Amino acid sequence: FSDLTIIILTAAPSKKIRNGGCRSFLELKTGLSLVQTQLEILGETYPEADIIIVGGIEFNKFYSHLIDYDYRLVVNPNFDTAHFA
Repeated sequence: FSDLTIIILTAAPSKKIRNGGCRSFLELKTGLSLVQTQLEILGETYPEADIIIVGGIEFNKFYSHLIDYDYRLVVNPNFDTAHFA
């Protein structure tokens, strides 16, 4: 583990997306998703950082969607009731 830990919170479903899915998978104009862009920028800026993604809804997409990135995934199984809005 490094001296810097970065936590990306993605567990709660979006109320503004039609399918109620995870905002982190929205594709940006660059062709990358929001979470891929975050990981790219954080990896370039803080290459030694320990990055933790807290996932809930659609957490299984992280494994296939982010295969090329170095991160740890923590799953919040209570994402629909244990989040703050």
